[in-house]
Amino acid sequence: MTGEDIAKIRAIMGLKNPEFAERIGISRQHLSDVETGKKPVTLKLQAKIFMHVIDTPEYRSNLRRLQNLTLQAKLS
Repeated sequence: MTGEDIAKIRAIMGLKNPEFAERIGISRQHLSDVETGKKPVTLKLQAKIFMHVIDTPEYRSNLRRLQNLTLQAKLS
């Protein structure tokens, strides 16, 4: 997982940097540094993202909605 991947996950959730950082229990600045590659994506951070974001019904619902919109755009 890279900082860019984390930014994509945050976008799927429709959350701004401060909201996402609060959800996973890190500072807004730390999240920003990770997303821009200034700090590494640690295993601990990946676990927090999985537990508090990816492994939630909200994330799966948002991801399915995004996939459906992408499919519709390709078919149009």
